[in-house]
Amino acid sequence: MKTEKIGFGVFLLAVGVIWILVSFNVISFNYITAFFASFIKLWPLILIVVGLNLVFKYNSALKLVSWVLYFAILISYGVIANPKLGFEGVKIDLHLGDKIDKDHIKYSQKLNEATKNGKFDISLGAAKINIGGKTENLFDADVPKSVKLKKTDYSSDNSKAEIYFGKNDDFDFRNQESSFRLNKDLIWDVNVKSDVLTGKLDMTDLKIKKLDLDVKASSVDMIFGSGYDKTNAEIDAKASNINITVPKNSGVRIIISGKLNNTNLDKLEWNNDKNVYESSNYDKAESKIDMEMDMDVSNLKVYLID
Repeated sequence: MKTEKIGFGVFLLAVGVIWILVSFNVISFNYITAFFASFIKLWPLILIVVGLNLVFKYNSALKLVSWVLYFAILISYGVIANPKLGFEGVKIDLHLGDKIDKDHIKYSQKLNEATKNGKFDISLGAAKINIGGKTENLFDADVPKSVKLKKTDYSSDNSKAEIYFGKNDDFDFRNQESSFRLNKDLIWDVNVKSDVLTGKLDMTDLKIKKLDLDVKASSVDMIFGSGYDKTNAEIDAKASNINITVPKNSGVRIIISGKLNNTNLDKLEWNNDKNVYESSNYDKAESKIDMEMDMDVSNLKVYLID
Protein backbone atom coordinates (compact mmCIF):
# COMPACT_ATOMS: atom_id res chain seq x y z
CA MET A 1 0.00 0.00 0.00
CA LYS A 2 1.34 3.45 -0.89
CA THR A 3 2.44 5.67 1.96
CA GLU A 4 0.14 8.45 0.65
CA LYS A 5 -2.90 6.22 1.18
CA ILE A 6 -1.69 5.23 4.62
CA GLY A 7 -1.21 8.88 5.57
CA PHE A 8 -4.68 9.84 4.33
CA GLY A 9 -6.19 6.92 6.22
CA VAL A 10 -4.45 7.97 9.44
CA PHE A 11 -5.72 11.52 8.90
CA LEU A 12 -9.34 10.33 8.51
CA LEU A 13 -8.97 8.09 11.56
CA ALA A 14 -7.64 10.98 13.64
CA VAL A 15 -10.48 13.29 12.53
CA GLY A 16 -13.04 10.62 13.40
CA VAL A 17 -11.59 9.98 16.85
CA ILE A 18 -11.37 13.70 17.65
CA TRP A 19 -14.94 14.28 16.51
CA ILE A 20 -16.24 11.47 18.72
CA LEU A 21 -14.35 12.91 21.70
CA VAL A 22 -15.88 16.33 21.06
CA SER A 23 -19.39 14.90 20.64
CA PHE A 24 -19.15 13.18 24.03
CA ASN A 25 -17.61 16.29 25.67
CA VAL A 26 -14.39 14.45 26.44
CA ILE A 27 -12.44 17.36 24.95
CA SER A 28 -13.55 20.91 24.23
CA PHE A 29 -14.30 22.09 20.70
CA ASN A 30 -12.01 25.02 21.50
CA TYR A 31 -9.06 22.69 20.85
CA ILE A 32 -10.21 22.20 17.26
CA THR A 33 -10.71 25.91 16.64
CA ALA A 34 -7.32 26.58 18.21
CA PHE A 35 -5.74 24.05 15.83
CA PHE A 36 -7.31 25.70 12.78
CA ALA A 37 -6.31 29.13 14.08
CA SER A 38 -2.73 27.88 14.40
CA PHE A 39 -2.85 26.51 10.86
CA ILE A 40 -3.87 29.89 9.45
CA LYS A 41 -1.49 31.86 11.66
CA LEU A 42 1.49 29.62 10.86
CA TRP A 43 0.60 28.68 7.28
CA PRO A 44 4.13 29.29 5.89
CA LEU A 45 5.31 26.27 7.88
CA ILE A 46 3.52 23.93 5.51
CA LEU A 47 5.61 25.31 2.63
CA ILE A 48 8.75 24.31 4.53
CA VAL A 49 7.40 20.82 5.25
CA VAL A 50 6.32 20.24 1.64
CA GLY A 51 9.70 21.53 0.45
CA LEU A 52 11.53 19.09 2.73
CA ASN A 53 9.38 16.25 1.45
CA LEU A 54 10.22 17.13 -2.14
CA VAL A 55 13.95 17.46 -1.51
CA PHE A 56 14.17 14.29 0.59
CA LYS A 57 11.45 12.32 -1.18
CA TYR A 58 13.38 9.05 -0.83
CA ASN A 59 13.97 9.47 2.91
CA SER A 60 10.75 8.17 4.49
CA ALA A 61 11.98 8.66 8.06
CA LEU A 62 12.77 12.34 7.54
CA LYS A 63 9.41 12.90 5.82
CA LEU A 64 7.57 11.29 8.74
CA VAL A 65 9.50 13.35 11.30
CA SER A 66 8.81 16.59 9.41
CA TRP A 67 5.04 15.99 9.48
CA VAL A 68 5.05 14.93 13.12
CA LEU A 69 6.93 18.09 14.06
CA TYR A 70 4.59 20.20 11.94
CA PHE A 71 1.46 18.97 13.71
CA ALA A 72 3.18 19.14 17.10
CA ILE A 73 4.00 22.81 16.49
CA LEU A 74 0.41 23.58 15.43
CA ILE A 75 -1.10 21.89 18.47
CA SER A 76 1.42 23.40 20.89
CA TYR A 77 0.96 26.91 19.52
CA GLY A 78 -2.84 26.57 19.66
CA VAL A 79 -2.77 25.53 23.33
CA ILE A 80 -0.19 28.11 24.41
CA ALA A 81 -1.69 31.04 22.50
CA ASN A 82 -5.28 30.37 23.55
CA PRO A 83 -5.97 31.47 27.15
CA LYS A 84 -9.01 29.18 27.37
CA LEU A 85 -6.92 26.06 26.94
CA GLY A 86 -4.44 24.35 29.21
CA PHE A 87 -3.52 21.07 30.81
CA GLU A 88 -4.89 19.77 34.09
CA GLY A 89 -6.62 23.05 34.87
CA VAL A 90 -3.48 25.15 34.30
CA LYS A 91 -4.26 28.11 32.05
CA ILE A 92 -1.47 29.31 29.79
CA ASP A 93 -1.55 32.67 28.07
CA LEU A 94 1.62 34.06 26.57
CA HIS A 95 -0.28 36.42 24.23
CA LEU A 96 1.86 35.35 21.31
CA GLY A 97 1.51 37.89 18.52
CA ASP A 98 -0.63 40.09 20.77
CA LYS A 99 1.89 42.61 22.08
CA ILE A 100 0.18 45.20 24.25
CA ASP A 101 0.07 48.49 22.40
CA LYS A 102 -1.21 51.51 24.31
CA ASP A 103 -1.37 53.56 21.13
CA HIS A 104 -4.91 52.65 20.23
CA ILE A 105 -6.91 55.02 18.07
CA LYS A 106 -10.30 56.29 19.15
CA TYR A 107 -12.90 57.16 16.53
CA SER A 108 -16.22 58.85 17.20
CA GLN A 109 -18.93 60.35 14.99
CA LYS A 110 -21.73 62.58 16.24
CA LEU A 111 -25.24 61.51 15.39
CA ASN A 112 -27.10 63.48 12.73
CA GLU A 113 -30.69 64.02 13.84
CA ALA A 114 -31.93 62.97 10.39
CA THR A 115 -30.15 59.58 10.56
CA LYS A 116 -32.47 56.68 11.33
CA ASN A 117 -30.63 53.72 9.78
CA GLY A 118 -27.04 52.57 9.92
CA LYS A 119 -24.80 50.01 8.24
CA PHE A 120 -21.74 48.87 10.16
CA ASP A 121 -19.22 46.87 8.12
CA ILE A 122 -15.95 45.44 9.41
CA SER A 123 -13.59 43.17 7.47
CA LEU A 124 -10.34 41.96 9.03
CA GLY A 125 -7.99 38.98 8.98
CA ALA A 126 -7.17 37.64 12.43
CA ALA A 127 -9.03 39.82 14.91
CA LYS A 128 -10.49 40.27 18.35
CA ILE A 129 -13.74 42.19 18.01
CA ASN A 130 -16.21 43.30 20.66
CA ILE A 131 -19.43 45.07 19.73
CA GLY A 132 -21.62 46.27 22.57
CA GLY A 133 -22.54 49.05 24.91
CA LYS A 134 -24.49 52.22 24.21
CA THR A 135 -23.55 55.65 22.93
CA GLU A 136 -25.35 58.86 22.07
CA ASN A 137 -23.02 59.26 19.08
CA LEU A 138 -23.45 57.47 15.78
CA PHE A 139 -20.64 55.18 16.90
CA ASP A 140 -17.59 55.05 19.15
CA ALA A 141 -14.58 52.89 18.38
CA ASP A 142 -11.35 51.99 20.15
CA VAL A 143 -9.06 50.12 17.76
CA PRO A 144 -5.34 49.33 17.35
CA LYS A 145 -3.32 51.01 14.63
CA SER A 146 -3.66 47.91 12.48
CA VAL A 147 -7.39 48.70 12.08
CA LYS A 148 -8.54 51.77 10.20
CA LEU A 149 -11.79 53.64 9.64
CA LYS A 150 -12.06 53.36 5.87
CA LYS A 151 -15.33 55.15 5.26
CA THR A 152 -18.20 57.06 6.85
CA ASP A 153 -20.84 58.00 4.29
CA TYR A 154 -24.38 59.37 4.46
CA SER A 155 -27.24 59.09 2.02
CA SER A 156 -28.31 62.25 0.20
CA ASP A 157 -30.95 63.02 2.82
CA ASN A 158 -28.73 61.88 5.75
CA SER A 159 -31.28 59.25 6.71
CA LYS A 160 -28.75 56.39 6.43
CA ALA A 161 -25.11 56.21 7.56
CA GLU A 162 -22.54 53.68 6.37
CA ILE A 163 -19.44 52.91 8.44
CA TYR A 164 -16.63 50.66 7.23
CA PHE A 165 -13.61 49.50 9.23
CA GLY A 166 -10.87 47.46 7.59
CA LYS A 167 -7.26 46.43 8.01
CA ASN A 168 -4.68 49.16 7.75
CA ASP A 169 -2.57 49.21 4.59
CA ASP A 170 0.54 48.47 6.69
CA PHE A 171 0.76 44.73 7.35
CA ASP A 172 0.70 43.89 11.05
CA PHE A 173 0.95 40.45 12.63
CA ARG A 174 -0.55 41.65 15.91
CA ASN A 175 -4.04 40.56 16.79
CA GLN A 176 -5.33 43.18 19.21
CA GLU A 177 -8.79 43.88 20.51
CA SER A 178 -11.11 46.25 18.66
CA SER A 179 -14.14 47.61 20.54
CA PHE A 180 -17.19 49.30 19.03
CA ARG A 181 -20.34 50.92 20.39
CA LEU A 182 -23.30 51.71 18.15
CA ASN A 183 -26.22 54.07 18.70
CA LYS A 184 -29.15 52.15 20.16
CA ASP A 185 -31.84 54.26 18.50
CA LEU A 186 -30.84 53.49 14.91
CA ILE A 187 -31.89 50.43 12.93
CA TRP A 188 -28.69 48.60 12.01
CA ASP A 189 -27.32 46.26 9.37
CA VAL A 190 -24.13 44.70 10.74
CA ASN A 191 -21.60 42.84 8.56
CA VAL A 192 -18.59 41.13 10.15
CA LYS A 193 -16.05 39.19 8.10
CA SER A 194 -12.88 37.74 9.58
CA ASP A 195 -10.61 34.72 9.66
CA VAL A 196 -9.57 33.56 13.12
CA LEU A 197 -11.99 35.80 14.97
CA THR A 198 -12.45 35.81 18.72
CA GLY A 199 -14.96 38.16 20.21
CA LYS A 200 -18.38 39.05 21.48
CA LEU A 201 -21.23 40.67 19.56
CA ASP A 202 -23.54 41.98 22.26
CA MET A 203 -26.64 43.27 20.45
CA THR A 204 -28.90 43.29 23.51
CA ASP A 205 -29.60 47.04 23.34
CA LEU A 206 -29.43 47.40 19.56
CA LYS A 207 -32.07 47.32 16.86
CA ILE A 208 -30.61 44.81 14.42
CA LYS A 209 -32.41 44.44 11.11
CA LYS A 210 -29.77 42.27 9.47
CA LEU A 211 -26.63 40.53 10.69
CA ASP A 212 -24.12 38.95 8.29
CA LEU A 213 -21.30 36.99 9.93
CA ASP A 214 -18.61 35.24 7.83
CA VAL A 215 -15.85 33.57 9.88
CA LYS A 216 -13.34 30.71 9.77
CA ALA A 217 -11.48 29.04 12.63
CA SER A 218 -13.18 31.39 15.05
CA SER A 219 -14.85 31.53 18.44
CA VAL A 220 -17.73 34.01 18.66
CA ASP A 221 -20.37 34.78 21.29
CA MET A 222 -23.50 36.52 19.99
CA ILE A 223 -26.25 37.96 22.19
CA PHE A 224 -29.47 39.06 20.52
CA GLY A 225 -32.02 41.42 22.01
CA SER A 226 -35.70 41.91 21.29
CA GLY A 227 -35.53 45.59 20.35
CA TYR A 228 -36.48 45.10 16.70
CA ASP A 229 -39.53 43.36 15.31
CA LYS A 230 -37.72 41.21 12.69
CA THR A 231 -34.01 40.39 12.72
CA ASN A 232 -32.49 38.38 9.86
CA ALA A 233 -29.11 36.77 10.46
CA GLU A 234 -26.92 34.97 7.92
CA ILE A 235 -24.04 33.09 9.50
CA ASP A 236 -21.31 31.36 7.51
CA ALA A 237 -18.90 29.54 9.80
CA LYS A 238 -16.16 27.03 9.03
CA ALA A 239 -14.29 25.16 11.77
CA SER A 240 -15.68 27.57 14.36
CA ASN A 241 -17.26 27.67 17.79
CA ILE A 242 -20.48 29.75 17.81
CA ASN A 243 -22.47 30.54 20.97
CA ILE A 244 -25.81 32.31 20.48
CA THR A 245 -28.02 33.73 23.24
CA VAL A 246 -31.60 34.77 22.45
CA PRO A 247 -34.46 36.10 24.62
CA LYS A 248 -37.16 33.58 25.54
CA ASN A 249 -39.89 36.02 24.52
CA SER A 250 -38.54 36.28 20.96
CA GLY A 251 -39.70 33.93 18.25
CA VAL A 252 -36.63 32.19 16.82
CA ARG A 253 -36.25 30.20 13.61
CA ILE A 254 -32.93 28.58 12.71
CA ILE A 255 -32.21 26.94 9.36
CA ILE A 256 -28.91 25.06 9.51
CA SER A 257 -26.96 23.38 6.74
CA GLY A 258 -23.47 21.94 6.36
CA LYS A 259 -21.40 18.94 7.35
CA LEU A 260 -19.89 17.52 10.54
CA ASN A 261 -21.50 19.98 12.93
CA ASN A 262 -22.17 19.56 16.63
CA THR A 263 -25.22 21.43 18.02
CA ASN A 264 -27.59 21.46 20.99
CA LEU A 265 -30.66 22.35 18.90
CA ASP A 266 -32.35 19.00 19.50
CA LYS A 267 -32.25 19.65 23.25
CA LEU A 268 -34.23 22.89 23.02
CA GLU A 269 -37.54 21.08 22.43
CA TRP A 270 -38.37 23.38 19.52
CA ASN A 271 -40.44 22.42 16.51
CA ASN A 272 -38.16 20.62 14.09
CA ASP A 273 -38.73 19.92 10.40
CA LYS A 274 -35.56 18.41 8.93
CA ASN A 275 -32.97 21.19 9.33
CA VAL A 276 -35.42 23.91 10.35
CA TYR A 277 -35.78 24.61 14.10
CA GLU A 278 -38.51 26.94 15.33
CA SER A 279 -39.44 28.06 18.84
CA SER A 280 -43.00 27.28 19.90
CA ASN A 281 -43.84 30.98 20.31
CA TYR A 282 -42.57 31.99 16.86
CA ASP A 283 -45.94 32.90 15.29
CA LYS A 284 -47.19 34.94 18.25
CA ALA A 285 -43.97 36.66 19.27
CA GLU A 286 -43.74 40.43 18.73
CA SER A 287 -40.02 40.15 18.05
CA LYS A 288 -38.68 37.51 15.65
CA ILE A 289 -35.14 36.35 14.90
CA ASP A 290 -34.57 34.36 11.70
CA MET A 291 -31.17 32.73 11.22
CA GLU A 292 -29.76 30.94 8.20
CA MET A 293 -26.61 29.11 9.21
CA ASP A 294 -24.18 27.51 6.77
CA MET A 295 -21.67 25.68 8.94
CA ASP A 296 -19.02 23.03 8.38
CA VAL A 297 -16.99 21.25 11.08
CA SER A 298 -18.34 23.67 13.66
CA ASN A 299 -19.88 23.73 17.11
CA LEU A 300 -23.15 25.59 17.74
CA LYS A 301 -24.75 26.22 21.11
CA VAL A 302 -27.99 28.21 21.53
CA TYR A 303 -28.99 29.55 24.94
CA LEU A 304 -32.26 31.13 26.13
CA ILE A 305 -32.48 33.99 28.62
CA ASP A 306 -35.40 35.82 30.22
